[in-house]
Amino acid sequence: MKEKKNALSEDLEILIDHHNNPMVLSDLNGKILAINDKLATIFGKNKDELIGTSGYDNIETEAGIHRRKIIEKVIKTKKQIEFLDQERGRWWKAIFQPIFDKEGNVVKLAYYIQDITEKKEAEEKFSNLFKNSNDAIFIHDLEGNILDINRKSIDIFGYSKKDLLSLNIRKLHPSYAHKKSKSAFQRILKDGSIKLEIDFKKKNGDIFPAEVSSSIFEIEGNKVIQGIVRDVTERKKILSKLSDSEEKFRMLSDQSLMGIGIIQGNQIKYVNEAITLTTGYSKKEIINLGIKILTKIIHPNYKTFVLNQLKKKLAGEIDVINRYPFKIITKNGNQKWIDLYSKTIKFEGKNADLITFVDITEQKKSEESLRKSEEKYRSIFESASEAITIADKNGKILDVNSAALGILGYDSEEMIGKNAGPGYAYPKQRKEMLQKLMKNGYV
Repeated sequence: MKEKKNALSEDLEILIDHHNNPMVLSDLNGKILAINDKLATIFGKNKDELIGTSGYDNIETEAGIHRRKIIEKVIKTKKQIEFLDQERGRWWKAIFQPIFDKEGNVVKLAYYIQDITEKKEAEEKFSNLFKNSNDAIFIHDLEGNILDINRKSIDIFGYSKKDLLSLNIRKLHPSYAHKKSKSAFQRILKDGSIKLEIDFKKKNGDIFPAEVSSSIFEIEGNKVIQGIVRDVTERKKILSKLSDSEEKFRMLSDQSLMGIGIIQGNQIKYVNEAITLTTGYSKKEIINLGIKILTKIIHPNYKTFVLNQLKKKLAGEIDVINRYPFKIITKNGNQKWIDLYSKTIKFEGKNADLITFVDITEQKKSEESLRKSEEKYRSIFESASEAITIADKNGKILDVNSAALGILGYDSEEMIGKNAGPGYAYPKQRKEMLQKLMKNGYV
C-alpha cells in the first residue's frame, strides 16, 4: 500500500512538473504540498525550499488578501474560479481549482498562473488609441449590433453612449445607403477587411459622407468587426468646388496651406502654391516635367512604393492605399516628410488623381526628439553613479538604477513593485520629506 502511495505521489509530481504553466498544489490553508520548477523560479527559490511553507509568505500582502478571498469562495462554491491578478510588477491570469475527496469535500487546491503582462500592455495601448482617436471607432458583431464605441463617436453622431450601444450600425445610415452597407458587410465577411465611402446619419438627422475602414478580428474567441469612420465633409466640399467650378477650386486651392495637385496619365495638370513652397520647384517646372518630377522629389527609400500606388490608382485598381506618409527631397536638397491623400476624380471628362498633402516634417522631428530624449533619460538614469529610484506617491517603487542596486545590495526584481518605506532608517524623516515634496514639488 505504501509503495502504491509513493508511486501515486511520484506520478503527481511528474504531472505538476510537466504542466505547461507555473502550478502549485496546496491545502486549504495555503500550505504548499507540491510545486513545479516554473513557479519556484518566479519565487526565486527551489522546490524543496518552498514545499511545506505557506504560499502567502511568497507573495505580496495585497495579492495575498485578494487570493484568500478567492480561495474562500472556491471552497464555498466548490467551483473553479479564473481571475486576473497583478503581483511582482506583472499581470497574471490565474485559476484556482478545487480538488475533492470521495465524499465530495474540497480538500486541496490546484493553482495555475499564466504571465499575460505583454498582452495586457498591448490591450492598454490599443485602449488608449481607441479612446483618443480623432476618428469615430465602432466595434460591432457580425450582425451589426454595436458592442463598443469611442468618445469621438459620441461627438460626431450626437447620441449618448447608452443610445449608441442599443443600436445596430445599419441605423446610422440613411435608408438609401442600406444596400451599400449590406454589400460592404458581405465583402468584409468574405475578404476580412474593406475600405469605402458611405453616407452616415446623425441623431439630429444631418447626413454626412465618411471614409470607412473596417476589418474582422477576434475578442475572446468571438469574431467582431471594427469600423473606423472619418468624416470627409470638408474634403468633399473641396471636391465639389472642383466639379462645380475649376476657377473657384483654383482660388480655394491656391489659398490653402495644404498641397493640392491633379495628375492625369503622365501629366501633372495642376499644382497649387503650397506644393511649390514645399518642394522648391516652380509650377512651370513641375508641369513641364510631368510625373518625371516625382522621381526627383520622392526619397529613394519610398520611390518604389509611392510610384506603384500611383500606377495602380491611374489604372483604376481597387487594392490601393489612399493615404500614407513618405519622405521627399526638395530642389535644394533638404529632406521633408509629407502625409499624402489621393482620390480618383473626373477632370476634363477623364479619370485623374487628386492629391492633397500636408507637411509633417516638424511633427516627425518632434517624434524623433521625444524618442532620443527618452533614450537619453534612460542612459543618464542607468549610468548615474548616484542611487536613483522612482516611486509613486504611495511609496511603491516603479524603477531603480544600477547604482541603487549596487549600493543597497538588491536586484531589480526584489525592489520594483515593493514599498520604499521599509528601506529608510528613519521613517519620520521620510514622512517629513514627502510632505515638503508634495508642497513644493522638490526637496
